[in-house]
Amino acid sequence: MPGRNGNGGRGPGDASCNGEADTGNPGGPEGTGTHVFTGDSLFPGGVGNTQKDPERFRSLIDDVEERIFGALPDETWVYPGHGNDTTLGVERPHLGEWRERGW
Repeated sequence: MPGRNGNGGRGPGDASCNGEADTGNPGGPEGTGTHVFTGDSLFPGGVGNTQKDPERFRSLIDDVEERIFGALPDETWVYPGHGNDTTLGVERPHLGEWRERGW
C-alpha cells in the first residue's frame, strides 16, 4: 500500500510515495520489494537542487535522511523525478559526503 512520507520535492510539504510491489520478478526494479518515488528530493548521487541555499539544503537532507533512509531498507528501489533509478543501499554510504559538500 503506498504511503505518503512528507518528502518528495524540494520544498516544504512536498511528498514522496512508497509501497510494496509483487510483480513476480524478485531482485529487479520491477520485482518484489519496497519502491519509493522521490520526485526532486533524491537522485543517484545526491539530493535535489536547493539553489545553493544552505537552509533549504539542510532541511532537505535532514528530511531525506529521516523520512527515506531512516524508514526504508537498503533494498528499496528509488525512482527520482527524472534520471536513473538507484537503491538506498547504493546511496546510503554517501550521505556524509553530500552533507559535507552542501548539495
